[in-house]
Amino acid sequence: MRKTFVLIAVTIFIAKPSFAPVSLDLDDIAPLLRQKPELSRPFLAAYELSATVSGVRLGRHFTHLGGGRIGPYDIEARARGSHGPYNLRVLVCTQSTFVDERGRKTADIFDAANVKETLTGFIVEPSDGKIACPSETI
Repeated sequence: MRKTFVLIAVTIFIAKPSFAPVSLDLDDIAPLLRQKPELSRPFLAAYELSATVSGVRLGRHFTHLGGGRIGPYDIEARARGSHGPYNLRVLVCTQSTFVDERGRKTADIFDAANVKETLTGFIVEPSDGKIACPSETI
């Protein structure tokens, strides 16, 4: 009985969809930042961003997108022109739309052929603050 329980627990854990943190370069999200220049330009003029960004890596359960990256993206920052350590945390909020091979939105995110991200905004807090992007249904 115990072996059966352990086997079921391991199977559930392994089969669970996975989203893991991933590091990438600021240049990797530059196309996303260019989507809404009216939002990004004033933001980038006010803040200096670290070159390293954290995002979400899609797990192997995503048939075509395993290893892909999506937001929200987490970046250390400081006020532009200031010196010293990065003392702010920025979340680059996005909306992910999963699409099938024909480019149509799909409810089956695990079998989606592509994901389209749209920049929705920025949230800035002190580095020790706990922040999150407003959630939207995928």
